[in-house]
Amino acid sequence: DDFSSFDGSIWESQCSGCSYSDGYLYVAGTDMDMRTALTMDELTNIGGGLVKDDACSDHFVVISTLDDFTWSWGSTTDSVKFVWNCDWKYIYGQSNSVSESCSTYTEYVISIDISADTVTFEDDYCGTLTLSDTLGASDGLYVYVGADHDSGSAKWDWLSISSESSCGSYSYSSSYSDFDSSLSYSFITGSCSFSECSDDVINSFGDQDEFC
Repeated sequence: DDFSSFDGSIWESQCSGCSYSDGYLYVAGTDMDMRTALTMDELTNIGGGLVKDDACSDHFVVISTLDDFTWSWGSTTDSVKFVWNCDWKYIYGQSNSVSESCSTYTEYVISIDISADTVTFEDDYCGTLTLSDTLGASDGLYVYVGADHDSGSAKWDWLSISSESSCGSYSYSSSYSDFDSSLSYSFITGSCSFSECSDDVINSFGDQDEFC
């Protein structure tokens, strides 16, 4: 999502503190987030761009099996949180956490990798956080994006979400695909990264296509 405007094919609803301007998503207030409209199986990566221009902008991304997740600080079952807590970057797993100082005011590019037993949180200025957690082995994961900014607006530039099937990977950020017809599957806006692709557009959330 390039956050040029609210996209109801990706997100369930626009949060009350969320607004769009100049290609950015602004998130104002505490405990504000948006959830993907559908769940994803075999979630592998979440990428994003964000602007840290305040000591406690507190941008976050969450993966969760819950469709009614509510933001809270610290570890909770059924959710893993990737967040700035003021000038510290955290992963809050289901039972433990890891953190490092990350205070530079700049635009960050983040990458969150998810596997069956480990999650990592990387950016282009600070180090990489790694935490053992098995939530990534779960099917039916939602992705939440938001912020917990006490006194202003946190600024998001873009977000991408990728999953992996038994035959390869697909991504929200692509726009075409051509798969074998042995199985029907629900894809999200994007295209395949498989070896055989055509210009068939998958252009709405929940579009059906085929893969091997």
